[in-house]
Amino acid sequence: MNALLVMDVQNAVIRQLPDYNNAITNVSKAISIARSINIPVIYVVVGFRPGMPEISMNNKVFGASKTRSGGAGGGQSEAMAIDGDRCCYCAFGK
Repeated sequence: MNALLVMDVQNAVIRQLPDYNNAITNVSKAISIARSINIPVIYVVVGFRPGMPEISMNNKVFGASKTRSGGAGGGQSEAMAIDGDRCCYCAFGK
């Protein structure tokens, strides 16, 4: 079975790319093509419980996020949100 795996399209990740607008456009096209030929699209996102207990302060990437948020994270903060206006609007069929 084939599937398209879409991951790391969250703001904190995708906006680190030099031309993230182009990346979002390409991901959106890939999703549309996959759907048009009945290939399942699987989305992977990062989320944490309130207080972020699953994040070790030894984790260089997420430990800094935990520090910035005061450990109050949970659900989808702006940094971990998906760029819904351009990528996931079409991706999630809203």
